[in-house]
Amino acid sequence: MMPTLLEAQAVHLRKQGTAILKNCSMRVTQGSIYALLGPNGTGKTTLLRALIGNEPLQGGQINILGLNPSKHQRQVKQQVTLVPTGGALLPALDAEAHFRVGARFHRQWDASIARTTVELFEVPFGRSARHLSTGQRIGLALAYAFACQPRVLILDEPTNGLDPSHRQVLLSRLAEFAADGGTVLLTSHVLAEVEGIADHVGFMQGGRVVLEDAMDTLRDRHKTIQAVYQDMIPSTITAWLAAHRAPRDVHMSGTVLEVHAAGNVDEVVEVLMAARPLDLRVHPRPLERLYADVMGASA
Repeated sequence: MMPTLLEAQAVHLRKQGTAILKNCSMRVTQGSIYALLGPNGTGKTTLLRALIGNEPLQGGQINILGLNPSKHQRQVKQQVTLVPTGGALLPALDAEAHFRVGARFHRQWDASIARTTVELFEVPFGRSARHLSTGQRIGLALAYAFACQPRVLILDEPTNGLDPSHRQVLLSRLAEFAADGGTVLLTSHVLAEVEGIADHVGFMQGGRVVLEDAMDTLRDRHKTIQAVYQDMIPSTITAWLAAHRAPRDVHMSGTVLEVHAAGNVDEVVEVLMAARPLDLRVHPRPLERLYADVMGASA
């Protein structure tokens, strides 16, 4: 098992009298790409800022790379880079000037990574940030982040504003970063992208992470089972489904039955097969459907 690089334990955080994070816990292991999912306003951005010491806690603790970020913020920020939504740039500076700033403040700065990445995102070198398009500003912020050579890269909605080709550039670059030993924590509302790149996922609702696990484990535990019967769905099956609450989601249409099984796949398959279906198929639960299941159950 890979070591834990980032962990939040029972974190509480309030702003202007409103609880934003409520007993929030999560852990991210080395080399993983962890996607933090949840609706707007559930505290994802606040949690990301808290992880690097930018938000004071009212309870709980955060450990990142063996450090408390509120006490060792400078050391943390030498090894952890946060790219907020839309990037964080100095409006009057162009790419070259941003890179000079990076070289001054980051010991591990790699100018070749900065230049290569900014070219991949097709960012004009001599144009000030205020005159860049949204996608170009994000590209410049990402180039700066990668050139810092952090051990942990935290990205808040990184593909917002990127066109499809540059989204693929970013996803490929993140995969390479993780393959080289880097760790990624990102938020996103584009679940298809997350499903293609993330190996761990956390679902956030109401100021806390309500479920987190490896993507492969979620795929193994959560299945959609579809059975087709000859005339009608047997009453023995409907009675069993009514008596067992473990299958979270059941749809019936004519002779077709679809069941979402969570952790009890073999049991459900055995029951459905006993009624001799014409066809029975088991599929991994798509992340979009699983997201809806978790958000609905946690509401």
